Amino acid sequence: MTGKKGLLARALVAGRFTPIMSRLRSMCFRDLPILAYHRVWDVDDEDRFAYDVELISASVSDFGWQMEYVRRNFTPITFATLGKILDGEAECPRRPIIVTFDDGYDDNYLHAFPVLHAMGIPATMFISTGYIGTAKTYWYDHLSHLLLTTKRSSVFVAGLNESLELGDVRSRRVATRRLLSHLKRVPNDQRLATIDELDASLDGDADRSATFESGPMTWQQVCEMSAAGIEIGSHSESHPILANVSDGELHHELDESKRSIQSYVRRPVTAISYPVGGTTAFDNRVCAAVKSVGYRFGVAYVPGTNPMNALDHFGLRRLHVERYTDRAYFASMLNLPEVFG
Repeated sequence: MTGKKGLLARALVAGRFTPIMSRLRSMCFRDLPILAYHRVWDVDDEDRFAYDVELISASVSDFGWQMEYVRRNFTPITFATLGKILDGEAECPRRPIIVTFDDGYDDNYLHAFPVLHAMGIPATMFISTGYIGTAKTYWYDHLSHLLLTTKRSSVFVAGLNESLELGDVRSRRVATRRLLSHLKRVPNDQRLATIDELDASLDGDADRSATFESGPMTWQQVCEMSAAGIEIGSHSESHPILANVSDGELHHELDESKRSIQSYVRRPVTAISYPVGGTTAFDNRVCAAVKSVGYRFGVAYVPGTNPMNALDHFGLRRLHVERYTDRAYFASMLNLPEVFG
């Protein structure tokens, strides 16, 4: 992690101030940090990684170190346990924390689960059920792959009314961010139309052979993790931006994903993570629908922690772990989230 905050984090860790910060903060705050991950994957050369590199949260070794830090300094729980604490059926442990994953990539099973299982950390994995057990790449990573591997030097996108320049890897990643940012703000039918448009225009003109780097889990893997203590939550069925779908689509996305998970793992689904999860990705209508379908918690992708005495059940905040979150920054983020979160 670079920049002033990165330098400050390294100075605090080098000076062994983080334990002091931890003790002082625990005297003043009683809150719940929730860590947000997407993928755990080793990327040797980012220029040759043909998918959205921004979805990589940690390398395998960094994730192992992070979970060891969590295990030593916090008490990992699940949303099911959180519900029992709020209902007075369980005591709140010292420094509770929830470790979460979004989407359902198979590297969550291949790389993250062995670490979690070995350390006894009961994480929560939010999965988009329409992809689980299929050979489909998540729509946003599929578009990234098309733009990163096409032989074309530009592509016109009608929804943007502009051409995206694809001259080199840097311009392709810029174009990917530009396109995805646009698609996260438009009505759902426009998002789907743009995906169809690019599929048609780039069909046969992009490398579709590397999907092993961006595949979803199988239901067998999901069930194995659930049996081993990993909580499975919903991330909708097809990963639309929920604030941009119709009422009928919203109910289907929430209800179908919940039913699918429960039919496989045979356990209640109490929590959902909103796809994308920023402040424009969910609203009061979405929160009301989430509650009506039977979820108890809705988890956003808005940075911060959650005061235990005033939990926003359908707007829970998380601390984001990114591939550039080094060890000093990770420790500082958990001990002083007001500055580093």
